[in-house]
Amino acid sequence: MGFNLNMIKGVAGNGLLNEESKKLAQKTMSIKYIPMDEIDPNRENFYSIAGIDGLANLIKLSGLQQPLVVMQKEDGRYLLVTGERRLTAIKKLHENGDWGDVVPCIIQNLDDMDLPLSDDKKLKMNMMVTNQMRDKTDADIATEIREWKEIYSELRKKGIECISLGKNDKGEEIKQEIKGKKTRELISEQLGISNGQIAKYEKVEKNGSSELKEKFEKNEISVAVAEKVASLPAREQKDFLGHVPKGENVTSPMVAEYIGETKNLRKEGFELNLKNEKERKKFLKGYQEWPVWFQVPQASEVYYRYDLPDGYSIVVCEYRYYLEWMEKEVTEDPERVGTRIYLLTPKYKYLYNCRSNGTAVMKHLQQSKM
Repeated sequence: MGFNLNMIKGVAGNGLLNEESKKLAQKTMSIKYIPMDEIDPNRENFYSIAGIDGLANLIKLSGLQQPLVVMQKEDGRYLLVTGERRLTAIKKLHENGDWGDVVPCIIQNLDDMDLPLSDDKKLKMNMMVTNQMRDKTDADIATEIREWKEIYSELRKKGIECISLGKNDKGEEIKQEIKGKKTRELISEQLGISNGQIAKYEKVEKNGSSELKEKFEKNEISVAVAEKVASLPAREQKDFLGHVPKGENVTSPMVAEYIGETKNLRKEGFELNLKNEKERKKFLKGYQEWPVWFQVPQASEVYYRYDLPDGYSIVVCEYRYYLEWMEKEVTEDPERVGTRIYLLTPKYKYLYNCRSNGTAVMKHLQQSKM
């Protein structure tokens, strides 16, 4: 059961919402004080937990800046939605006698979210919206990007054009328009990071090897460095990371050194030994395994380049585009991925003049016996 503020005066820690938090709570929400042993952890929580000792000391000195967010379950207990770090720190204070038995919470109800989403998606959406101000690792942000993509995709399928994200400190509803916006733009608004930064996360997600993703999830490599590693072919990613001692963080100089060592080998090329048309098609289709030549984040373009032993180079530009007419469709995301292909001669001058097509490139590979 919960308790109100008047029932717990004088109990250590139980009234320690700081003054600004109390004022905000009075404007926009009601606080309920709930025994800690009635709050269950949220298994869907993907946020990392670190710095508990420092947070515990901060709460002890300055009070709790934000109440926890919970939802009541059918058995009467509460499920933690937001505030696992805070609750962990408070439990530490409780063990040391610096906090009482209850903790201030805001109780939310998923039924209040008037959106055609499953309870699982509502819970994750609620969790991400209420965690916007917390310190996040790059791995946390990567998970948020994946979850928001799924949520926006589901909302588009249901024909939703605008969503409510809660209320501001004045009690006014915060809305986000979905119609006419790219998914990456919507996520940028939610997370407060640029489209170019989101592109780095997407590149790691799309091109990263299992070894790279494991390092990334363990926070042993930043997104900036992981994006550079993801530019390497999968086999080279595995080779590079295989030389990094277990548990050691991967740095940008380490990647630069490896790329420098392999650059000459890549320039020399090797016998592709593409025996037939099927193998040549497979080689071209697997362009994402090639080294990334350069990127144009402002245009959402990535250029993959493969240098052939005969001095020619194949370049595939992967770009994103948006089909506005598909906004009316309820089954598909209007964002699409397209490609352009170029065949660079040994003495080419401008990339534009090297525009080619799959048939011509396949013919070159055949004639060159690669």
